[in-house]
Amino acid sequence: MATILCSTETKPIETISDLLKWSENISVNNDDQTAQYYQIPKLVERDRSTLSDYEPLTLLCHDMKGGYLEDRFNDGHTNSDSYRFYYWSLIDIFCYFSHQFVTIPPINWTIAAHRNGVRCFGTIIVEDFTKYEENHSTNSYRMILDLLKDEQQLENLTNALTNIAKYYQFDGWLINIETEIPKEKIVLMVSFLRLLRSKMKEMLNINHDDITVLWYDSVTCDNGKLEWQNELNERNLQFFNACDGIFLNYCWKVKNLEQCQNIVDRKLWNRIFVGVDVFGRGCIGGGGFNTNIAIEEIYKKQLSMALFAPGWTHEKLGQHDFPSNEYKFWSKLTPYLSEQRISLELPIQTSFCQGFGKQLWENGKLCSPKSWYNLGRQELQPCFGDTLVTTDVAFNGGSCLKLLNTRTKLFHCSILVRKKNIVLKIIYKSNLPNDQILDLINPIIEFSSNNDTELYEIDSQKHKKTNFQVETHVDKLFNSWICKTVDFKFNLIENFIIKAIWVEISEENFGTYIGKLKFDIEKYFNSVYSEESSAAIATLKTLIQFLNKDNSSTAIELSKNVRNAINKLKEIDFRTEVESVAEIYFRFITLSASKFDEFNALKLELSRRSQLYMNKVINSRKDVAKNGQKFITDGCKILVHSRSRAVLETLLEARSKQRHFQVYVTESAPDYVGRDMNEKLKEAGITSTLILDSAVGYIMDRVDLVLVGAEGVAQSGGIINKIGTYQLAICAKALNKPFYVLAESYKFIRLYPLSQAEIPSRLKWRNENQMQKGEIKFDSEHPLVDYTPPNYITLLFTDLGTLTTAAVCDTLLQLYT
Repeated sequence: MATILCSTETKPIETISDLLKWSENISVNNDDQTAQYYQIPKLVERDRSTLSDYEPLTLLCHDMKGGYLEDRFNDGHTNSDSYRFYYWSLIDIFCYFSHQFVTIPPINWTIAAHRNGVRCFGTIIVEDFTKYEENHSTNSYRMILDLLKDEQQLENLTNALTNIAKYYQFDGWLINIETEIPKEKIVLMVSFLRLLRSKMKEMLNINHDDITVLWYDSVTCDNGKLEWQNELNERNLQFFNACDGIFLNYCWKVKNLEQCQNIVDRKLWNRIFVGVDVFGRGCIGGGGFNTNIAIEEIYKKQLSMALFAPGWTHEKLGQHDFPSNEYKFWSKLTPYLSEQRISLELPIQTSFCQGFGKQLWENGKLCSPKSWYNLGRQELQPCFGDTLVTTDVAFNGGSCLKLLNTRTKLFHCSILVRKKNIVLKIIYKSNLPNDQILDLINPIIEFSSNNDTELYEIDSQKHKKTNFQVETHVDKLFNSWICKTVDFKFNLIENFIIKAIWVEISEENFGTYIGKLKFDIEKYFNSVYSEESSAAIATLKTLIQFLNKDNSSTAIELSKNVRNAINKLKEIDFRTEVESVAEIYFRFITLSASKFDEFNALKLELSRRSQLYMNKVINSRKDVAKNGQKFITDGCKILVHSRSRAVLETLLEARSKQRHFQVYVTESAPDYVGRDMNEKLKEAGITSTLILDSAVGYIMDRVDLVLVGAEGVAQSGGIINKIGTYQLAICAKALNKPFYVLAESYKFIRLYPLSQAEIPSRLKWRNENQMQKGEIKFDSEHPLVDYTPPNYITLLFTDLGTLTTAAVCDTLLQLYT
């Protein structure tokens, strides 16, 4: 995710002098008081593992009434009938086109393209309409002479173009020179292409084979004349070799395509983008709804295709029937296009909003009756299939999906899952009676194991194999929306890849709408936790990932979504530190929200503060160890309880100071993690003895001090920690032994228990499934934590310093203000 500051309107660059003067500061006019921060997501990768290296590609060249219409406004527009594109799974490259010298794609097009795994290109054009200089009439020939003045000019121009692409976060350029080039300048044109290609690849840090610069079939390399070839041949091959591919003119015949195949090696065929004008100018088939005739010929020759001006369905046929005409147009092309598999990372969620609406909805509630258009708010789109968008109702944004068949593929994807289960939520509504709607939707996932190419399918109703299990739960939401939660459990498979997501409906009822699909953050949290072994860091990484992927448009909406994510994490893992670190994080990132009037600037600040807090948490244990090790002297004997990372770090720090001491470690039933602690100490060369929990009283007389960690530090200065800590503290106090607590400040929690009975039940037991089902017998079950009151604690060693128990309350107050 990159954040840029720019004007609220994306504009092209009209002259060479303006291009050479461009800088990041110039991207915001000095007198522009409306400049804002915008976040551009990184390009989501495509999984092409099942495709050949020579698979033909599809380029969509946008040309909607000359470009820079309502889409140029980075904060959106009120015209909800403006042109949009959403069948991203069918294309590989989106090129924004206009007749200005340097066309910078409006940032909302880049956002939508990247979110759906499509590269976004700008355009460089020199033609009769191109302005040579300010206050001069157009003169394309003079412009070419200036453009190709000398090697230094090429260096300056390519630097500027690369910097523009880097700043606006798009991925390449289409070069369209539709004017004569003096013969002596052709060598400089070739150098320009090579130089731009090299710099773009270096800036994007991508492979040499990736496409960044395309040449339009216009002037020839033998004499520089404007003579469209409609094929790749010796007269334009030099330009082709200097960049990554060629966009052929539209007036080709089948024999021209055969010539393309003959002139280059088979592995380069997909670098030849055969142009098709949807308006039908000079094209086989005449364009329009017959565009498929030309596409079929290209498909037969295994060349790539370049669709020019597909906005024909909007511009020519009108706005009213645009969705149905767009569906009709693309449905005739799909037999010849390779639907791309998008590589996604958990967590994933989408409301299928296309970036427009007659109204604005939030969580099923109408929050604005006004029309709007903003492609930057377009969410992850489904693959092409039996769905239509509708604005009559939505769950979030301005639109949702209407199902047109009983079985529909939503995503053609690649999602790596490292655990044995994954939780999917789908929110829907229907015009069926209430007694039929609850089981109407059946989500299905298609997957393969990491070491297996065979595809398997699992759903919540039909699959009976013992190596798969499915648990479902249905909730009624606001305004007749239904949320179905499906927990897919894979008993015998750990690492697997989701290849497709389908839905089935049990009735042939096409008044069924999907408002949201979401892979729960539980999956992401568990995968991070398995790698980090720290619940606190896993919690923070999950929340930061959620923040970066959240599509909120207001501070209130964002705050509400983050709060919901925190509540979900607290349900997933009952550890005290999960709750404490999440609550402090929420307070830390939202503390300065009132200082920002502009939402994108606020989100940038939240991302910055998130990283600051993450760094603080990562380093906190080392700071605890530096403070605590000072109390460990040479030759002392120490009693520790259970397994604590803070205690281990402190003992290792003391050992690094060449101090020699002996440690006694309790086994720590019922999970006996003290055994692991004992082994780690021995591996570090520290003398350590494992003792029974019941031997604490016996051994206490021998030790000089007691060190324990804490799962949570309460407002009173007391601690919540592994069961058995309290009895350890009582014994230490009875024998006048110092009882020290080592705890990171992110474990400070706003609780004030006065006894064991007042420890919240959610923190006592780890078996959340039993709790949710009511199977925990609170009178007889063995809790996993207890509460040690402050009067038994000598000092607390934290990353904020050494504290008395009385100082904890003030410290906690500072953390939350």
